[in-house]
Order: sequence, then structure tokens, then C-alpha cells
Amino acid sequence: MKPLLEAAATALGCFAVAGERAGKTAQGPGSFQVALLDALYQLTPNDLTTHAQWEAIHGV
Repeated sequence: MKPLLEAAATALGCFAVAGERAGKTAQGPGSFQVALLDALYQLTPNDLTTHAQWEAIHGV
């Protein structure tokens, strides 16, 4: 995979995992923003390995 594409996919994976976590605790749009930032801060590489859903893209 090309380095820039891999970086973009990883960033989207981070936001997907953090968004799922934030959505479980947020009570509205304002609290979601704070919860998302907290979830992003608390992410570990292991979180991406175990919680992110990756799909191979062929021909890129």
C-alpha cells in the first residue's frame, strides 16, 4: 500500500474506533466532541489491531 494511503486509512481507523467509544458515553453533540477527543487521546496501537475493521483494497 502506498504510504499516504496507508496513513489516511490508519487515521480513519483511529476515528472509527474512537467514534464508537465516544458514542457509547456521549449524551449529546457537545459531549460527543469531548468524548471523541478523549477517546482519540486514549487509543493504543493494540486498539487498532483488535477493534478496527480493515478491508484489503486491491489494485491500489
